[in-house]
Amino acid sequence: MFIPTPKSMVYVIERLEDLLDIVRFCRYVLYREYKLDDEVELRIKAGKIGWVGRFNSKDPEYKRIMNWLELNAIRVRETVGDENFFA
Repeated sequence: MFIPTPKSMVYVIERLEDLLDIVRFCRYVLYREYKLDDEVELRIKAGKIGWVGRFNSKDPEYKRIMNWLELNAIRVRETVGDENFFA
């Protein structure tokens, strides 16, 4: 039986501090913000390493992370398959 493997993997880690250590070795850092009911989910990726966290939008930790991201990362608006980008 053939089981296809993904072409690209992201290794999701638990600690944001670990990701911040990795960031200095990456060309760019990407992030995306998902607004949920009363929470916000942040997804941050540096190379093949990713981190996911949920916060209340008024949480000071969330605001601190967003301040850092606005200065050091690129915000992803949406994702589109390569074959559909110019379609």
